[in-house]
Amino acid sequence: MKSLKYKIIILPPDHHHLTMRDTFDKGSQYVSSIYELCLKLNYTQEQILIKYRTAKQKNNYYTNYKSETGYGLLKNYLHKDVVVIGPPGSGTIECLLNDLQFYTYEDYNLISRNKSVNLQALDQLHKTLYIADNIKKLEFHMLNKLIYKKNKSKKNLTFDNSYYTKQIVERILNE
Repeated sequence: MKSLKYKIIILPPDHHHLTMRDTFDKGSQYVSSIYELCLKLNYTQEQILIKYRTAKQKNNYYTNYKSETGYGLLKNYLHKDVVVIGPPGSGTIECLLNDLQFYTYEDYNLISRNKSVNLQALDQLHKTLYIADNIKKLEFHMLNKLIYKKNKSKKNLTFDNSYYTKQIVERILNE
C-alpha cells in the first residue's frame, strides 16, 4: 500500500443514487457534510481527499475540496492508517477485506425515493455493518470505532460456499 498524506478518503455515492427530482446542491451536501464532520474531528483540509470514480459522479457531487477522479483498486491507493467514508458497495468490501477502516454512510433521505437503488441489499449489510443513515450517526460510529456489529467480522462479508460463474455453468451442464 502506498504511503499517502491523506488520512481521510471520502467516496461519494454513484450517480444513480440521485433522481431527476434531486438538485445538484443536495448531492454536494452529502459530500460537504462528511467533509465538515472530518474537520470537526480535527482532520485538516490537507488530510482529506474526495475520490470520484468518474467525471459524471464528480458533476453530481461537486465540491471545491481537494479531489481526484478515476477508477482503480482502493487498496493500491490507500495506506493502513487511512479512514474511508462512503456508501455501502464494492469499495466497502475491498477496504474491509484488506483491513482498512471503512465507515459506511448512506443518506436514506437522498436515496429513498430512487427505485434504482437496491435497498434489500442494504438490509443484508445492516446485519453485519453499522451503516449511518445521517451525519450524527456517522460521527458516533467514527468516535466509537463502530464498523462491525457485535459478533460480526470481515468473514461475514463474503460467502464461504460461493461458486465462480464457470462452476455454476458446469454444474448445470453436467446435470
